[in-house]
Amino acid sequence: MTAPLRLNELLKAPFGPYPVEEIMEENAPKALFRLESTRLFFKGEPIGLDETEFITTPPRGSRLLDPRTNKAETPVDVFGILRLNKTAYLTETGRIRLQAELRQRDGSGSGLTLDRLFGDGKNSGSTIRVYLRFRKTHPAAFLTMVSRPTSLVVTTIDPIRTIEITSLDVRTYEQSRNFLDRYFLWAVICQIDTLDKGRTPLDQRTIDWLVERYTTEIRKHDFFQRLIYNDLGEQTSVKRHLRHVSQADIRGHFAAQAEWLLAHQLSSSSSHEVRGRLSLRHWVAFCRETKVDRQKARSQGKRWGMPHGVKKDYIGKASDEFCLARFGMGDKPATFWETQLHNGLKEKKMQMDFEREAQLPHEEEPYKEELRKGEFSYDGDFSEPSTPGMSDTDTDSDIHSDIFAQPIPHCVFDPPEIPPGRFTWFCCIPGCSYAIDLLNLKEENLDGLPEHMACILKSKSWSSVRDTPVQQSLQHLVNIHYNSHLQEHGIYVDLRGKRRYVDVWPPGNSQVKKAVVKLEEDDTVPELRRSRRPKSGPLVYTR
Repeated sequence: MTAPLRLNELLKAPFGPYPVEEIMEENAPKALFRLESTRLFFKGEPIGLDETEFITTPPRGSRLLDPRTNKAETPVDVFGILRLNKTAYLTETGRIRLQAELRQRDGSGSGLTLDRLFGDGKNSGSTIRVYLRFRKTHPAAFLTMVSRPTSLVVTTIDPIRTIEITSLDVRTYEQSRNFLDRYFLWAVICQIDTLDKGRTPLDQRTIDWLVERYTTEIRKHDFFQRLIYNDLGEQTSVKRHLRHVSQADIRGHFAAQAEWLLAHQLSSSSSHEVRGRLSLRHWVAFCRETKVDRQKARSQGKRWGMPHGVKKDYIGKASDEFCLARFGMGDKPATFWETQLHNGLKEKKMQMDFEREAQLPHEEEPYKEELRKGEFSYDGDFSEPSTPGMSDTDTDSDIHSDIFAQPIPHCVFDPPEIPPGRFTWFCCIPGCSYAIDLLNLKEENLDGLPEHMACILKSKSWSSVRDTPVQQSLQHLVNIHYNSHLQEHGIYVDLRGKRRYVDVWPPGNSQVKKAVVKLEEDDTVPELRRSRRPKSGPLVYTR
């Protein structure tokens, strides 16, 4: 008879593995099933969630497909460690098997039983670790289950159970990093959307918007997040010193999974949880930019915006520009993603049109904003809804102007933007080389800028070009420059007026003859975006 081992040595190694349906009662509570050090196997070989989880059915070439039938017939085996500290919810077979293994470890003459090991329920006893085995046939859920919003959950069959995965084995984790990153990024997008509360129009929900909101809304929570903790909700009382995270780093994380995030939105276009969180049109453009940026980084011997374990970028084709087929195939593999992209862009356009109509101002709403002379509001809306002309006929006017024959560039009506990581604004007018370098301002840049704004820019005490004082100063400088372009063409914009007038420029040189210009929707004027701007518009003067 072997000498009894010390208790900690006796319980050091996990028991099992045992089939979960064999040792656990069918009515065992869901909260009990929390597995550690979980491993996945397929036909006896290790596999990860990157190879088992797809948006639709597994694509051709997947390990899950039988090469003869091209169908997924073999389920994935899951092994994980469950902690037990009482015999409740163990089946009779489970009690017998665990007791037998305990006796085998302690020696055949041992009198140690599970009941003695676990205690009497009043005094705390020991905890054992048991390897459970089950087969997974349903997709895993990470950060998407309403009842367990912060968990990774898999589902068993015979009987159906939802089991929470609290940790993965090292090898399984390495083969699951893309899956975890994808759903983590989607959870970040959902959180940003929730915090936004619908304030940002769909067409403005771009990658730049995501990066900015992550920096301002999500990043700040890391200051009090514990690195080592027992409770997910537990916070530190002392502010942590975080390393600097650049916007390029954040953008790179989204770029690494950009195509999957696109496919997720396309395949879930009918889902309320997915629809309307991002501008699909702008995200497609970001996917194209990402492909170019990856190639540039590779040409310089660097790695940027690539998924884990991928050494070179995927090469698309006419019917699948972004190689979305790697994330799953539909009923018609040849055209599935092409059709999804076409339908998705069409749906998003209809949704944006609906949102714009919903944002039309009500006549009874008061308008309290005061606009200064010559300052653009960057609303993209310098027109009002078509109204009857005040003159008897449009042809009676003897004023001739080319302002509407040659539309003002759209960029004049957009907010001034400086790309992430840059500090220079460039004029968008074709042929104009004017630039504003915030780190090397010239006197000509500061002409017309209020003294307090100039002091802020020259002091360089700001931390980001997105700081409110910097944005206000930049907007003022850009207003001045754009006004100079308009004045070169004999156009004076006065935002204090209530109607649009075309007058002689400059005012006072000759008798002013006012005539209301009625803007109709035709091909000679740029498309204007409606918003909550009041019906008052700018005064426009021309020669």
